[in-house]
Amino acid sequence: SKEFGQQQNQQELKDNKLIDIIEKIFILFSLQPGNKVINPIGVVYQAPVKTKRKSRSLFGDDFFAGFFDQTQYQQKKSQSNSLKLEIKSIPKTNESVDGIGLFKIFGMSVDKTEALVNEAITLTLEINGSGNFDQIATPKLALPDFIKNYESKNYFIPDDSLGTFGGKKKFEYVIQISAAGDVKIPAQKFTYFDTSSKVYKTLKTDEILLSIKQPVGEHVQQSI
Repeated sequence: SKEFGQQQNQQELKDNKLIDIIEKIFILFSLQPGNKVINPIGVVYQAPVKTKRKSRSLFGDDFFAGFFDQTQYQQKKSQSNSLKLEIKSIPKTNESVDGIGLFKIFGMSVDKTEALVNEAITLTLEINGSGNFDQIATPKLALPDFIKNYESKNYFIPDDSLGTFGGKKKFEYVIQISAAGDVKIPAQKFTYFDTSSKVYKTLKTDEILLSIKQPVGEHVQQSI
């Protein structure tokens, strides 16, 4: 669970009394199917209570004694109702499922298309849409054996125009290619369960062609 958006404060007239309303919205992700119960949420607060002094006023008049009323605070408790949720399982599949939601774009890019053998190249995967971004793990790259890769960092950029859970998540890697020549980075794929159509879908990136040069005076293997 996590808090969503800003706290909302408003006032409402109820039983001829103006009351303050504070509203907070939370996003819940269930990691397991089944019937779930959200227990009541309790709050503890201080409530003002007016008390009268036992003694009468100096003037012997209850009217003046009212001016000497005291306000004390008492601690009180309150709690919400409980909620019952039915969490359904997603259909079984032989595919490796990367996410759940409504994803639109899965792209791949590099910081340069020409490099020397074993020179570091930054490769970035980016997934756009709305869904369970917090649970999306760093994808494993599908690469030829002569390309080494190292996970670098990942970060999420929210975008409300893409929905309540909308945004884009980027995954950065450092790759090194040990063979010279024209090297093709194969298309990568992202498989997810579409919460609108209730079916599995797969997004694929485009391939990327790199030109890898052999350092002067060194002998290295050629890519296949």
